[in-house]
Amino acid sequence: MTLLFAATALLHIPVFYAMDIDVRWTTDHHVGWFGWVQPDMLGVELYLVFVCTIIGTVGYISVMKYFDPIVVSVVMLLEPVLATAMGVFVGVDAVPGFLTWIGGSLVILGTGLVVLASANKIESHDVSDAIHKTPSTATVYSCKLKA
Repeated sequence: MTLLFAATALLHIPVFYAMDIDVRWTTDHHVGWFGWVQPDMLGVELYLVFVCTIIGTVGYISVMKYFDPIVVSVVMLLEPVLATAMGVFVGVDAVPGFLTWIGGSLVILGTGLVVLASANKIESHDVSDAIHKTPSTATVYSCKLKA
């Protein structure tokens, strides 16, 4: 998990450079790579780590016992789209821009394709050999002594 976060952070560097986004190697809250290490940000960081990341990930993994993996993956894929829509609906988020609409549409389209592909997939297993090789009743051994 740490490797995933580190790789993602490193992949942001060329994107920030290409988009001319001001990022510095400082602890500034707004433009610093290490703005999260400020003491006043500790509560926010702990909330993000424990509530959003750990509890969220454990929640997704634990519901796989009760739901098909396709259901869990669809929920995970649609989470950013639904979160944005709910944020706009309750007034805590702005209406997204053009690129976000395109990205959200692609996510919804891709999710729909995954659902359609999984609905058309029929999986069957031939277990007749295993059934025929297994005796229908267990062998009973008698303990009676012959006289």
